[in-house]
Amino acid sequence: MDYREAVEAAAKAVEGLKLTPEQSTVAFQEVLRAALTAGSSDTEPKKSASVLGTKPAVGLDGPAQRMAARLNLDTELLSRLFAFDLEDAQLEIELARLPEAKAPASQLLALITCAVRQLGYGEEETSVDEMRRVCEEFGKYDESNYAGKLKTLAPEFVRLGGTARKFTFKLTRPGVERVRAILLELSGGTPETRQ
Repeated sequence: MDYREAVEAAAKAVEGLKLTPEQSTVAFQEVLRAALTAGSSDTEPKKSASVLGTKPAVGLDGPAQRMAARLNLDTELLSRLFAFDLEDAQLEIELARLPEAKAPASQLLALITCAVRQLGYGEEETSVDEMRRVCEEFGKYDESNYAGKLKTLAPEFVRLGGTARKFTFKLTRPGVERVRAILLELSGGTPETRQ
């Protein structure tokens, strides 16, 4: 299949799906990548069962692989912590593995959320709403202190813009290094755990 045919096939594959524009872009890229790397007319990305057995893991060169490469971690390690699919990754750890206090737990979850969205899914920035959603899911959102606690993470990520409650963040190199350490700790791995 040549490039033009692959692009047309990928466009057809995501056409009609009920996706946001952002999801459509990611889905199109994944389908196109799978079609071009597989060298076949099959436009669906190859999937394999996840370690958790509940969600399919994205095939070759998916978000888990991209995130693992950027963090210099093994994909298997990330598969123990997340359930990846084409649009999102769910952090699947026991609540007891997070700090008990809301402030440090929310900071940790905010950094992990930025890493997933930016390193795994190629987004340029992550909204505070997305980080807040993950904190709420784990019961670690403290409305009165949340914005202030995010400001203390200035070396790990930078605030880009938006209004007081609708701003976005971009992960920095110190943030990437801190996320790597956090994920190693959550997985029970060591700094030598590499690809």
